[in-house]
Amino acid sequence: MEFNTKEESLICAKEVKELYYQPQKIRKLSQLEEWTQLLDPYGMSVEECIQWCLNHLKARKEVEKTPFIPELTKEWIDYKFNDPNKTLRPDTLRQIRSFGNMISGDLPDLHIKDLTRSNVEQVLETKQKGGWSKVYRKNYLRYLRGFTRWCMNHKQVIDKDPTQGLQITPELKEVDVLSIDEVQNVCKTMMNPKHENIRAYMAIGLFAGIRSNEISQLNWDDIDLDHQHIVVSSKVSKTKKGRLVPILPVLKKWIETLDRSKPLIPRTTKTLLKHFKKDCPEALRQNVRRHSFATYHLSHFKNCSELAEILGNSEPIIRQHYVRMMNKRDAQTFWKMTPDKVQS
Repeated sequence: MEFNTKEESLICAKEVKELYYQPQKIRKLSQLEEWTQLLDPYGMSVEECIQWCLNHLKARKEVEKTPFIPELTKEWIDYKFNDPNKTLRPDTLRQIRSFGNMISGDLPDLHIKDLTRSNVEQVLETKQKGGWSKVYRKNYLRYLRGFTRWCMNHKQVIDKDPTQGLQITPELKEVDVLSIDEVQNVCKTMMNPKHENIRAYMAIGLFAGIRSNEISQLNWDDIDLDHQHIVVSSKVSKTKKGRLVPILPVLKKWIETLDRSKPLIPRTTKTLLKHFKKDCPEALRQNVRRHSFATYHLSHFKNCSELAEILGNSEPIIRQHYVRMMNKRDAQTFWKMTPDKVQS
């Protein structure tokens, strides 16, 4: 609004004052009675209502002082990548960055103190409608919970975790296990001279149940044939807890076929695995060697706690996933699948 003279501006100011500032009406008893009647169903007086509004405005002001979620997720990702007290695996860091960016995109306009359980449930519902599996939604919730607890415990910008109590339980699928005929084919392929350099990787996975990523970091110093165990150090272990994995007789026979003058696990493992997969695709199904080891071990030795220690898992996880039992004959055959048996 523009004025040509000072007098015009003063006239307009007076009109605005008369329109919006009318204290004489506020002091009317009828106005106070009307407000009292409106507040009566809520059990609140006019004075209490004013105080409530002031408290609400103060609380809102405190919320608006806290950072927006995208700002904090960026800081959380940087913290995880540079935390001097905890070195995470590259795969875990990639997951943190991926899910952190997703959280930022899903909640772009919220202050961290605005985030409620209802917001989280709404995001998860949107993911479900978008076709996300329970496993993926569970992972999303896990990283979101890690972020909110970091905000609560490290940044101290919230007092309560809004993901508290939320759970997603995926449907359990039966683990993929090699049949005894498939095990035999894997072993025959391992004995092929052209796959000699990948033999240790395959044999340790199949007959010791060590995770593929852990095997990739092993060397000959970790193979102790005198004491018949493989050392999976805390540096190598996925769980950051070291363990000793027994070298059972069948695995010992396979290790004895290896050339100790060559690296236990070559740097060209990925290329070697591609060549192996062409001759024996069943051997490279996801986690199939570890799952087969666990299933045949439990079927033959029937010792759940021992298997949990070997795999670096908890007993409940073992009971949850490896309930399938192979028949006695196949279980016995598995543990006799030595190189000489395969070649005979």
